[in-house]
Amino acid sequence: MKKYSWNFLQQFNFNPPRDIILERTKQIQNKYDLYKKNPLNILKLSQKLFINNDLFVLVKNKFPYNISPNIDHYVLFINPKLKNKFNYAIIYKVVKYKFKLLCMYKPFIIFENIPENRSIKDITHYQVFILKY
Repeated sequence: MKKYSWNFLQQFNFNPPRDIILERTKQIQNKYDLYKKNPLNILKLSQKLFINNDLFVLVKNKFPYNISPNIDHYVLFINPKLKNKFNYAIIYKVVKYKFKLLCMYKPFIIFENIPENRSIKDITHYQVFILKY
């Protein structure tokens, strides 16, 4: 399985993949499938993420796509209370601010998967990739 490079991922910045599904390694996909089999994991996700009533939460993706080692994969979760209140311009500013807090001034790529490719349907979330070097 080929790893997705930065150059490949750039085509999806604010433009989610429509004709392809980004894949994970077999090992990560198996872990992800096990996680999703337990409905409580997804139900409790919102409670865990927004325990402090944050508007958005940026976390390293526990089940990243098969990306090159020079890329980190994050997920930006939006509090369900704010459903449909965000657009890409606001998301860009949020991600830039969050990475600034982490002292990361590197290029990043953002997209929200199309509905058919979303495994978590009840929480708006964006895939975020940052170039490490």
